[in-house]
Amino acid sequence: MIVATENVINTAESTSLMCALFTRASVLSGFAAGQAAFYFPIIERPLTSPPQKLEIRTDFPQIQLINYVSLMKVIEDELAKQGVKITEAKRINIVHSWKHPEDHSDHYNGGKDIVESIKREMSRMAPNVDWIAANSICETKKLERSFCQSSIKALAEHQVFEIYESAQKDPFPFILEGHTEQEYFIIVDHAVEQGTTFSNLMSYITHNGGVVLAVATDYIMKGPSLVQQKTKECPDIELLAPFNDSTRNTARLPELAEVFAESTKSEGVNYTPQECMVLFEEHLQLVGNSVFAMTDGECRRLIDTIEGKRGEKENQTFLQFLDSLSEAVPAPTIH
Repeated sequence: MIVATENVINTAESTSLMCALFTRASVLSGFAAGQAAFYFPIIERPLTSPPQKLEIRTDFPQIQLINYVSLMKVIEDELAKQGVKITEAKRINIVHSWKHPEDHSDHYNGGKDIVESIKREMSRMAPNVDWIAANSICETKKLERSFCQSSIKALAEHQVFEIYESAQKDPFPFILEGHTEQEYFIIVDHAVEQGTTFSNLMSYITHNGGVVLAVATDYIMKGPSLVQQKTKECPDIELLAPFNDSTRNTARLPELAEVFAESTKSEGVNYTPQECMVLFEEHLQLVGNSVFAMTDGECRRLIDTIEGKRGEKENQTFLQFLDSLSEAVPAPTIH
């Protein structure tokens, strides 16, 4: 990609700066206006989706209802974990998950308004920080999860993200090849039910070297946590490693294991809770997921599904759900 500027640039440092300040949109507008210009190549680094969804770290903060003061406090606390003060943070990127306009021409990108409002208020509260509207990260895969939030869709299907340059108006060095500075993010959305979109986008950003400080929304439909929360004591469930590792995202696994094992009894199979968890993890791995990457909301929904609380179209026994995961595994490519 080529960018244009009317200034003569003499140093590599200045060239890098100018590359960060322009996108393909400015190139096209320059050509259209017939402006004389010097040109510098911008090379985007290849951002990729992780082959496996990444684990949710156990110290990740709760989902924030959009309140600017409390959101700023969370951002400051999370930066402190990185050894950085808000007065020292150079740049924080604000991102939301939206549909690629070429694939979803009828999709209303309402999240952009949330990004702009947060950018405006955060800029007022911390003017030393460059608050970047990272609007170029978008989804390319049609999942239709807005119409179906079933457990099988949440756990077996994942958003695929890419950079849509025309939507990026603010400088966004995160996408540039050779950029080595640590980049910080907050993720926002209209509403959250299971937290699947948040966790998928967080996984993508983390995989590509970014640090997600917080997630925020206008509306939380159920629990306010991405990290699994212990909501029920299961004294008779003793899981073995790695499912009992308290340093990992495992708080709800005993409850899941109990529900799974009880479900197998209804089908005349007496799997132990440990055996159920091993089977479940093996099947999740086949679709690029893991029990350690499951959000608290995904655990809650799956428990309801196995216990028969989600309605005829969604309810499944544990063994039926394993079959559904197997069916969701992509067929091997034949060359």
